[in-house]
Amino acid sequence: MKKIGLIGEAPNDTNSFINLFSNHCSEKGYFVNLINDIHGSMLENQKTKHLLRKEYESHKPDFVVFIRDLDGLETDIDQVDRRKAYFTEFNSVIDKKGIYLLNIFEIEALILADIEAFNDLYNCQIEF
Repeated sequence: MKKIGLIGEAPNDTNSFINLFSNHCSEKGYFVNLINDIHGSMLENQKTKHLLRKEYESHKPDFVVFIRDLDGLETDIDQVDRRKAYFTEFNSVIDKKGIYLLNIFEIEALILADIEAFNDLYNCQIEF
């Protein structure tokens, strides 16, 4: 069984990812949320990097998906470069086993990609 570590800016980011891909991953424990209590720009400080290394060593995921929002348009090159630099720096902490998922238009788009799973999980009836 492959174990996938997830790091996101908020619980909804990682939960959306899990909901989207859980249909393809039937084994429990397939996804592991790392550094749960850190949000947004807090992901970018040195303390978080230290916590990530500890959790990476503890959970031993096969790879880690870094889920970040661009917080700008795709033409905002400075913001794109900042996110790339973040990934490069933090990927080195996990032995370069990271996958970079940059959401240009927010993670909510992933929710809509599998709205049935979202509706089932949260007992709602969202349609689009």
